[in-house]
Amino acid sequence: MSIAAEVNDTGVPRGSLAVWSLGQAGFVFKSSQGAVVYVDPYLGDACRDLYGLERLVEPPLAAAEVRADYVLATHNHADHLDPDALPEIARHNAAALLIGPSSCTATMREAGIPASQTYTLNHDDVLHSGHVRIHATYAHHVWGDPDDAPDAVGYVIDFDGLRVYVSGDSLYHERMEGIADLQPHLACICINGRFGNMSAAEAAHLATVLRAQTAVPTHYNMFANNLADPADFIGALQAEGGIVHPLVLTPGQRVFYPERDAS
Repeated sequence: MSIAAEVNDTGVPRGSLAVWSLGQAGFVFKSSQGAVVYVDPYLGDACRDLYGLERLVEPPLAAAEVRADYVLATHNHADHLDPDALPEIARHNAAALLIGPSSCTATMREAGIPASQTYTLNHDDVLHSGHVRIHATYAHHVWGDPDDAPDAVGYVIDFDGLRVYVSGDSLYHERMEGIADLQPHLACICINGRFGNMSAAEAAHLATVLRAQTAVPTHYNMFANNLADPADFIGALQAEGGIVHPLVLTPGQRVFYPERDAS
C-alpha cells in the first residue's frame, strides 16, 4: 500500500518530526510546519536495469505520488540518485528544490530537470530556506573502486531546532566526528560494511561520537548482495555504552520523533 496519502495527511505535533523509511538509504521527514523532505528516494528499478540487482523490497510509493518541498541526494549512485524517479518527482513538484553535491545536480540537469529546480550543496555548504536548514556534511565514499563518489555528502537537516543527520554512504573518517558540533538528535547511518560503507560497529561508534539521542541503521537488505542484520548495530550501540537509543524501521513504516503515540 502506498504511503503517499499518509505523508500528505499526517499532522505533526509541535516539537516533533514524522519519519518514514523508504528502504535502502531513503527517508521522508515531515515537520510540524508541514515541510516535507525526501532523502535518497530509490523508488524504481534502476539498479536492476544498470547492474542486474533486483529489489528485495517493494517501494512504499511511486515517484509520481511524491509531494515534497525538498528532495536530497547524497551522491551520484542510482540507489541514492534514482535516474528514473527524480525526473518524475521534479515533473510533479515544480516548486520543489532537488538538492545534491555537484555531480548530482549535473546529473539532474542532464536528465532534463530544469536548473531552476536544482540546488548544489557540497561539503559544508548550507541552505536555509523557510523553516528548514540543510547543512551538507563530509562523507568518505571512496574505496579505490570505479564507483567511488568523491563528492558524496551527508546532511544535517534542522527542522526548527530538531536536527536529523543522514550519513548517506560513507566509510568512517575522523573528519565526520566534527558533525557533533551540529548537535544532531536523530542519526540515520549506513551499517552494511561493504561497497565503501561503515560496518555496524563503526556506525554505532559514529552515532555515539555524535552524541545522537537515537540512531537508525540504514543501507541494507534492499539487494541480495548487500544483506546485514540490524541486531549487530543494536549490539554495537550497547557495546559503546548504550548512550544512543536504536530505532529500526521497516520500509513504509512511520514513526514520530521524539517517539510518541503515532495515532
